[in-house]
Amino acid sequence: MTLRRGIGLLLIPFSLIWGVVAGMRRLFFEITGRRQAVGTELGVTTWVIGNITVGGTGKTPLMIALCRRIMEKGNGMRLGVLSRGYGREDRRYGFQWVDSRVPGAVGLYGDEPVEIQRALAEYGEGIEVAVCGDRVEGVRRMVTEKGLEVLLLDDGMQHLPLRADGYVMVVDFNRQPQDDFCMPGGNLREFGFASEKVSWVVVNKCSMDVLEGEKARLLKQRLSPYLKKELRDDFENRVLLTYEQVHSQWVLGDDLEDKAAFGLLGIASGERILRNWKNIDKVVGGLVFGDHHLFTREEMEGVLEQMRIVGAERLITTRKDWMRLDALLDNGDGSLRKEFEERGIAIEIQWTEPAMLDEGEWDGIVMALMGGEERNNGV
Repeated sequence: MTLRRGIGLLLIPFSLIWGVVAGMRRLFFEITGRRQAVGTELGVTTWVIGNITVGGTGKTPLMIALCRRIMEKGNGMRLGVLSRGYGREDRRYGFQWVDSRVPGAVGLYGDEPVEIQRALAEYGEGIEVAVCGDRVEGVRRMVTEKGLEVLLLDDGMQHLPLRADGYVMVVDFNRQPQDDFCMPGGNLREFGFASEKVSWVVVNKCSMDVLEGEKARLLKQRLSPYLKKELRDDFENRVLLTYEQVHSQWVLGDDLEDKAAFGLLGIASGERILRNWKNIDKVVGGLVFGDHHLFTREEMEGVLEQMRIVGAERLITTRKDWMRLDALLDNGDGSLRKEFEERGIAIEIQWTEPAMLDEGEWDGIVMALMGGEERNNGV
């Protein structure tokens, strides 16, 4: 038994309390009628892309992939993405339209909204991104101020004042909720049996051997209890399995792919990603920080020193981490960026996009997000 698992077992009584309180809170909102179907009121389609697991499930890459497909099929449809904006400097989490081009954008809006907008920059004002801790207020502002037709909410399955038209639960294949427990002993935000029942489950990061055949069917069946009751018989179509397609880009310096590399991560599942990099790339060292970590100049100077010691000439990080690191390099007089350049350090960013064996499998969920399923009919 690992030390981490042993500690988790000791915390089970507190996990039970957490799960019961979360369930009672959800029940209270339901029986008192405090949930607002603001999308129905305003005549727009609202969907939540969320999870019940703490940490990286691949929700942001899935959000970006869904937005792209909606724009391809939407014939000029006005699409909006609403995020809480976790990690921004304004802890009141008020409403703001995101402009990822302004200096200090990550501090103003958080790293994930900035990443989403930059990744979808090719669509210009066809996709609007905003942040607001109060999802009900955020939806109202986005619709009344910009006339949007479809809103995707980045996270929000536990934001109970809002009742969306539909919910998509995102699952990490390597950390499935049915094998987990509530915090603090586990990684669940609430018990699965008491969570919001959803119209779709998307399992990210699947190994290739489970994407088809009997293994795929069994995996989908295991996750079918998270679907709404009336959809469970259709679990083979409602539980979608994706694998990761890796993409990369050089953002500083020359292409030094054949040189030794140093990994830098400040996201959930960072340890797992660093191990993968060491297995498939010439990564000779690395540092992992917590999710949404704001890198400091002192830490980056330490990174440069460690790279010198291990003989690494390129730095590998994720696209999400680059949102924060790029801002740091440009902070003040830009001397930190110059130091990287003078030392001949190249920076490569990597990100993943969810993919399916059959591209046509996206059609059902994309049409639903565009309003193709009747609003508030339980689907």
